[in-house]
Amino acid sequence: MKLSCTQENLNKGLYIVSNIVSNSATLPILKNILFKAEEDGLKLIATDLEIAIKALVRGKVEQTGEFTVDGKLLTNFINLLPPERVDLAVEKNILDLKSGEYATKINGLPSEDFPVIPKIDKKDSFKLQAKDFKQALNQVIFSVSLNDARPEISGVYFAVENNQLVLAGTDSFRLAEKKVKIQLASAADQAAPANNNELKSFKPVIAPLRTIKEVLRIIFEEDEQIEIFIRDISLGKFF
Repeated sequence: MKLSCTQENLNKGLYIVSNIVSNSATLPILKNILFKAEEDGLKLIATDLEIAIKALVRGKVEQTGEFTVDGKLLTNFINLLPPERVDLAVEKNILDLKSGEYATKINGLPSEDFPVIPKIDKKDSFKLQAKDFKQALNQVIFSVSLNDARPEISGVYFAVENNQLVLAGTDSFRLAEKKVKIQLASAADQAAPANNNELKSFKPVIAPLRTIKEVLRIIFEEDEQIEIFIRDISLGKFF
């Protein structure tokens, strides 16, 4: 694996994924971030077996490959670098990193040891404005229970009704609800609202509070759109 990118792009990608890097003593690989150098750029992937986050970093890939490296250690180092070009290369499970006058070598682990991230079935989805989605989450998250003993109220409820995304949170004493207009991602006219008949496949789900906080943390471009995939499981998938 060999590639180069800007410190700014790499730092932003690491910020997105590094927050969920686990400190598990039983599974040391969860402390690492998976680097996947592909033709379209560098993919960073982190997981704690409950949440998985991917980020695409723009850069020049000279040699494709996969590798994992300690997430916290690398993030701290990249954060201290000046805004210059960063060159990364992997040889014999060692990441060789150079940027201007700075250089370091970090031991890593083979990508084969990294947990397999399930692929999301993107057959059906809907979109909404990132600004509206972030605002709606902030308006209901305060009422979500902080007690994990009752999973049914320790997350945000997602449902699709009448061309709207319904978000709700409660701790059994307070209840907050917010509705946001949505549209089908597959619609020919992206400005058109979703067709209610086509939205019947989206079943209600509960996204854990910790997941919602991560979503809020990594939404930067509020003038863009968020695409949501919901499946018949107890967790919403956001990309």
